[in-house]
Parts: sequence; C-alpha cells; structure tokens
Amino acid sequence: DLAMLAKRAPIGIRAGGACPILEHAMMLQELESLAEQLAIEVRHEPLVGPRGGLCRVGGRDLILIDRNLPLLERVELMADALSKMPLDGVFVRPVVLQLLENRTF
Repeated sequence: DLAMLAKRAPIGIRAGGACPILEHAMMLQELESLAEQLAIEVRHEPLVGPRGGLCRVGGRDLILIDRNLPLLERVELMADALSKMPLDGVFVRPVVLQLLENRTF
C-alpha cells in the first residue's frame, strides 16, 4: 500500500528519490499530526503481544504503537487506526487522505 502510494505522492512527501525510510518517517509524522488535530493521543511503547491499535481509555481515544515495530508497520498501524475516525472539518493532506481512503472498507 504505502510503497505504491509513495511513488505517486506529491513532492512534499516524496522528495525526488528520497529513501523509503525518510518517506515513511515523514508519513508517520503526518499521521501523528492528524491524530493530534483529532485530539487522539498517540503513545509509542514497548508492547508484548499485539502490535497496537486504536482503543478508548477513560472516554478518550488513544493509539498505542509498539515502538519496536519497523517504521513501515508503525505507519500502517497509524493509518489503520485513523481510517476509522471521522475527518469532517479537519485538513488532511491529499497523500494522507489517499492512504486512509485505501484502508476504508
């Protein structure tokens, strides 16, 4: 998913020939920024068992991510979690929106 998307991404996300690690790091940063706009806390913690995901704690949305996961898996986990959230009234960069829409069933 992400590899195909990165090839079509605008220059702001894919700086001509940038390495995939940099592209994934930039996408993770974009997704974390979107989570912040949606008032969703994101925690990177060492997890045993599940890789992480979206949950609700004390009435607040939270995305837990195993910080030991490879960068691409963290991006995919964030995208999966955020694709379940309503995005009304929130600015989402086109490349991020496309990534999220590709995950919506």
